[in-house]
Amino acid sequence: MLETIFERPFFLKRHQEAPLLEERERFLLHLHQQGTSRPALRTLARELMHVLRLLELKSLRDVALGEVHRAAKRWGELQHSHPRIRAGYGSARSIIHDAQNRSGR
Repeated sequence: MLETIFERPFFLKRHQEAPLLEERERFLLHLHQQGTSRPALRTLARELMHVLRLLELKSLRDVALGEVHRAAKRWGELQHSHPRIRAGYGSARSIIHDAQNRSGR
């Protein structure tokens, strides 16, 4: 799936070497089959990489909602402090909302 999203070998390799490759590809394929556009899939793939980093995920494990809140807060702070990025604390709320909806809670 990643081969259809990323054209540049550097970016493709980065995504292929990250943890949980099979799960991320399965999720992106599911979204693709539901009609998600290629640019949106590319954005989501990048966001999944941030989630892996923020939650320090190397393998599948249960993630507590408090952990998601802390990761979202760190993400919002990083976004807010970057001079070229317009997102910020609203992104943190979005991450929490998505995590709750995807987990079925």
